[in-house]
Amino acid sequence: MDKVCVLLPAYNEAGRVAAVVRGALALSWPDVSLRVVVVDDGSTDDTIANALTAGARVVSLGANLGVGAALRSGFELAREEGFDYLVHIDADGQIDPSQIPALLAPVRAGTADVAIGSRFLDGRPEYLSAAKAAALRLLARAVGLAVDSPLTDLSCGIRALNAAAIAAARPSFEYDYVQETLLQFFSSRMRVVEVPVKAVDREGPRGISARSFRYISRYLLLLAYGLAGFYLSRLRRLLAPAPAPRLLRADR
Repeated sequence: MDKVCVLLPAYNEAGRVAAVVRGALALSWPDVSLRVVVVDDGSTDDTIANALTAGARVVSLGANLGVGAALRSGFELAREEGFDYLVHIDADGQIDPSQIPALLAPVRAGTADVAIGSRFLDGRPEYLSAAKAAALRLLARAVGLAVDSPLTDLSCGIRALNAAAIAAARPSFEYDYVQETLLQFFSSRMRVVEVPVKAVDREGPRGISARSFRYISRYLLLLAYGLAGFYLSRLRRLLAPAPAPRLLRADR
């Protein structure tokens, strides 16, 4: 039976996290042992209490460190406890957890190591303006060209990983993870596929990634950092010495 961890990083999501947890726990498919883990990033509201009431296991960081730190803790837990697969999904309710099985399908089938959700494969979401959608798609296309893989969405809040990808996902920054870990997957030559997902707008105050100008600046800086790491890994492979030839003994 496959052990699947559904991981939710959460910061001040008291009004939404319970519905996401319940939606994930309601999933049922054969040969899967499912565990929902909420990593609380120092919330000051009832996020922890509501997640526990809904049936999640909660790991608390104790202070607001950032979504990168929350995901790093979740990845470490998944490695320590030997989960076969991990799906991380935002706790804000933008993406219905009923879409988790479709995202996990190519990973469980062995045709991909990582599946990332794309909001644009089936057209532009209604809540995004045409200009913002075009900008997001252009950025994804540029990064896709850089890593020689077609991409349409870099910042969708749901991904599925197999055990090899869980081992490779090691965000080093506290405040974000999306670009860095994606480029770590490509650096490790993981097979990455996109799966169409539906997303809706969310109302109310933003949680982990809602600080507009600062967030955009960090996003671009981290993207540049991740690309630098990606090309450095390729350069190391090119410069690595060739293995010494093996001497084969002739049969007598």
